[in-house]
Amino acid sequence: MTLDNNRLVIPLANLHEEIQRAGQAELAQKIQDIQRRVEDGLTEVYVAFCGLFSAGKSSLINALTKTSQLATGAVPTTAEVAAVRYETPSGAVVLLDTPGVDSTDEAHQAATEAALHMSDVVFFVMDYQHVESEENMELARSFVDRGKTLYLVVNQVDKHVDWELSFAEFQQRVEQTFSDYGIVYEKIYYTSTKTSAVNEINELVEELHRLAVDGHEVVCNSVLRTVESLTEQFVSTVFEPKLQAVENALYDTVGFVPFDEAEANEWICERNEKLATLRESVNREQESISKTYDALHEDVRRLVDLAQISPYETTEKGRLYVESLRQNFKVGFLGSKQKTAAERERRLQAFLEDLTDRTEKYLVWPLQSRLREWVDNTPWANSEWRNDIDTVGVSIEAALCRDLVNPGALSSDQYPYQYVKDVVGKVKSGVLASVNRVLDLWNEHVCEFRAELERSRQPEVDALQNEVDAIRRWVSLTAEQQGELTRLLDPVHNVFSTCEGGSSCPTSM
Repeated sequence: MTLDNNRLVIPLANLHEEIQRAGQAELAQKIQDIQRRVEDGLTEVYVAFCGLFSAGKSSLINALTKTSQLATGAVPTTAEVAAVRYETPSGAVVLLDTPGVDSTDEAHQAATEAALHMSDVVFFVMDYQHVESEENMELARSFVDRGKTLYLVVNQVDKHVDWELSFAEFQQRVEQTFSDYGIVYEKIYYTSTKTSAVNEINELVEELHRLAVDGHEVVCNSVLRTVESLTEQFVSTVFEPKLQAVENALYDTVGFVPFDEAEANEWICERNEKLATLRESVNREQESISKTYDALHEDVRRLVDLAQISPYETTEKGRLYVESLRQNFKVGFLGSKQKTAAERERRLQAFLEDLTDRTEKYLVWPLQSRLREWVDNTPWANSEWRNDIDTVGVSIEAALCRDLVNPGALSSDQYPYQYVKDVVGKVKSGVLASVNRVLDLWNEHVCEFRAELERSRQPEVDALQNEVDAIRRWVSLTAEQQGELTRLLDPVHNVFSTCEGGSSCPTSM
């Protein structure tokens, strides 16, 4: 009876070589054991009878096989796993009797490990009086975690005393206990090597017969799960140092390690939403600062543009001053240069004083009032900025009025009005320049305030980003680990994927 080595033996040999090369000799040896079993043929189901010391495993196997080949008693007699080939009409089933799992003898522990490694099915034998012990629950879970097909055997039920608790209630309690622990099993058998009304040892024999009937399928599935489990152990061992470092960083940064990639991605999305909200909040506040400051600029410009500092009376004084500059303007009957010059100066001063007064009342004071109001009502404005407001204004000098005169246009009747507009425009430009100097000074503080706002939120942003980066490193590493597991197992899975129809499944010839 041989196997098609090109179908399964070669992938197992390659897997063994890679694990051996990585220095994992024990795991490599287990893969090689599976390889040799495949080469010998996958027909006989290996059933490991496991349990705590003195659970009655050996006596139960003796009763099942109606032999006394296995040693029984209070102390394990050998570190080797005893094996019995149990013949059924449909084929043989190999029963493996393991030392007590709770044995302190290292050789016994190694023997039990070897039996579990080679077994296809585990019959977990428990003493009737200790079924619900924590040790039994943890041991049953470990079998499931190894991917073993698990049957529960509650042995020595002859100890049951019905008047204390009905057997049906006892069964219900046992089943509930394993259900509460989330332990998945095929079936529970209640057995005894002695006479008992509730003894299911014959039913257990029938189960062995069914396993023999389905032997090839049982063994194929077991081999696949065992190879997967061993390969997972290998990959986990290789990645453990890096994964431990990443998980330690996760604990330090986040305080937990995700259950799986889905939980990690959900957590990343949540943190990214918080990051986006935080950044949006900062941007919104910064934009609000900019808008508030830009609105002040606009208010100032509008106040300057709309300020009425040259009504009819002021314009009239400007007109009179321009008329005094014409060549035909004379003061006195015979004319006098001194009187004419004095009149021109008087008219200039009258225009100058009126314009200055109106500029103060209707332009400078409203501007200063608006600036003070803005400082007082803007939460992030500095109250010391009020001192800068007093510098807003313009000094209207006589030289300004003289310099703006266009001698070539003096003869025009419309020029005096244009002249007043030119002077008013120059005055407003001066006032606006004065305000802008203050606003430019404040703008330096505004820019610093915006930067400080961002700096104040940066630790929170950095903390969230560090958490996201830490979880992403975990996701990346676990994905890399899963990728390595997939790479190693794909050749084996490719063989088993053709087994669903039965014809291509590795089988004996």
